[in-house]
Amino acid sequence: MSHPDEDALAARALGAPDAAVDEHAATCVVCASTLDGLRRTTTALRGAADVEQVAPPASVWAAIRAEVAPVTTPVTPVATLAPLSAPQGGRRGRRRWLPAAAGFLVGAAAATVVVVAVTHDADDAPSTTVVARGTLDPIDGSDVSGTIEMTDTDDVRHVTVVLDGPHEPGDHFVQAWLLDPATNGMVALGVVDGTTQTFAVPAGLDLDAYDSVDVSLEPFDGDPAHSATSLARGVLAPS
Repeated sequence: MSHPDEDALAARALGAPDAAVDEHAATCVVCASTLDGLRRTTTALRGAADVEQVAPPASVWAAIRAEVAPVTTPVTPVATLAPLSAPQGGRRGRRRWLPAAAGFLVGAAAATVVVVAVTHDADDAPSTTVVARGTLDPIDGSDVSGTIEMTDTDDVRHVTVVLDGPHEPGDHFVQAWLLDPATNGMVALGVVDGTTQTFAVPAGLDLDAYDSVDVSLEPFDGDPAHSATSLARGVLAPS
């Protein structure tokens, strides 16, 4: 079986339509898993690129200019100065420190404003909405059950599968599928490694038809098709 090259998978993850890649990934666990990882990376990068940059207000720049501008101090001839006692000298020393201390505080306040603005924008991450939930029920005497959930993050759908009950795969592996109950059509989501796994839903898939999840036990035989050994199934009902 010929696999799509890395460029084709990367282009599909970025949203370029490619029916051949979709058809292949629907039956190939390896390519489906690779495409899932590329889509996760693309989503993360797009989220980072969407962070709005906020310029500091004009008052911040004014404070910075005031801090770095040269200070002009009138110079009085030394001969006209009266002798200073120790206490007077102490007071003048404190006066000389006041502009520097004030400048330091202004600069620190300006830096705080900039940091708070940038931190606030970084916290504006894309929102995730739960759009469907369901329960996985055992199939054909299996002891495996669980829950399923579909979320939407900036129009990208993900399915999370949580398994309960014994499902030690041994010399097999556990795989999740989206199922069309009307036609028994299957679209591979990927391998369930452990008890909880989240998968990206292939873009353009008719989720009105593929509204169910099937969890199967698959042998390591190189055949990407469903083994016909289902452990659990459930319907994703809109939330």
